[in-house]
Amino acid sequence: MEAIILAGGLGLRLREKVYEEPKVLAETAGKPFIFHVLEYLYRNGVTHAVLAVSYMHEKIIASVGNYFLGMTIDYSVEKEPLGTGGAIKEAMKKCREDFVFVLNGDTVFDVDLREMYKTATKDRLTIALKYMDNADRRGIVETQNGVVTYFKEKEPGKSGTINGGIYLIDRKIPLAKKKKFSFEYDFLEKNCDRLIPFVSDGYFIDIGIPEDYERAQREVPGMLTGRKGKAAFLDRDGTININTGHLFRREDFVFTQNAPEAIARLKEQGYYITVISNQAGVAKGMYTENDIAKLNEFINKKLRSYGVIIDSFFHCPHHPEGTVKEYTVDCDCRKPKPGMIFKAVDYYKSLGIEIDLSQSILIGDKDSDIQSGETAGVGKCIKAENNIFPEI
Repeated sequence: MEAIILAGGLGLRLREKVYEEPKVLAETAGKPFIFHVLEYLYRNGVTHAVLAVSYMHEKIIASVGNYFLGMTIDYSVEKEPLGTGGAIKEAMKKCREDFVFVLNGDTVFDVDLREMYKTATKDRLTIALKYMDNADRRGIVETQNGVVTYFKEKEPGKSGTINGGIYLIDRKIPLAKKKKFSFEYDFLEKNCDRLIPFVSDGYFIDIGIPEDYERAQREVPGMLTGRKGKAAFLDRDGTININTGHLFRREDFVFTQNAPEAIARLKEQGYYITVISNQAGVAKGMYTENDIAKLNEFINKKLRSYGVIIDSFFHCPHHPEGTVKEYTVDCDCRKPKPGMIFKAVDYYKSLGIEIDLSQSILIGDKDSDIQSGETAGVGKCIKAENNIFPEI
């Protein structure tokens, strides 16, 4: 899935709290707010995001980069203010899929995007809605029998169902002929008959004003905790790729038979794809952890052509008989010990995802892989053989 994040706002109402940063970089619960937005997208299966940026865009690009939690990040830079509609129209040029999510970079609305994606309809637009007692700063939407009958951007003094600021758009919809326009006033208000309502009671926070920014500091840390998930723990050498012995060069990397397609199926089944790999070559001075990171990025680049990426990589650089002193230890992460699995569980927990090991699977080509999974309590452990990734 793909998403456009509108991140070009000036944040004038927030200047008293955020002085020399664009609004989306406002520190919230220990990190830039945009990181919370990106983590939300990651949890919901988005693999490619385009940030529509303008004001202080250099700072945003430097902070976020081109790769975040396995997502590829691109940028659509406005050379002049285009309005929300113009920004979306330009950013769409960097998207590849038929349907694209659009959301605001200063808001988190905990909508289940996988469920929302099921509403994708040609030549239509799905809009996420939420009931609120005070809707002063937000668009009011009325529906009847599953159809949007009324949309008014920012209607003071009203309570009711609001525009939550998340949209699923058919990329081929002609938004407007002009270059600069407001998505809310110039498109949504005039095209109620093309809107599909998707109501959610998920957590909602918009940091556009100082009071809500302060509220976010208290609420954001716990807003998405406790979400259940399952992981597919995959060995690397001999399982994902042919084991050539201490692999670290990209030119030596070759997928095992069926690996990309099988990984894509695992992702479709809702697993968080997690690589756990012994890399004793680091302890033996054959390559570095930076070399591993470069190869991991290369692997994900190849997998993207199959419509999937690995969510997280973990490796053990240790070996008790190494030659590099800092890595020559008897650790608790080298398989058959289960340390990498537990480290992965802690990592996902930090993102608000509770991995249920009993519902998870492990695939590896060595007995040490299987033993690691069984010791950790992984529900199903499968042996890969003959450089063939098992059918799932």
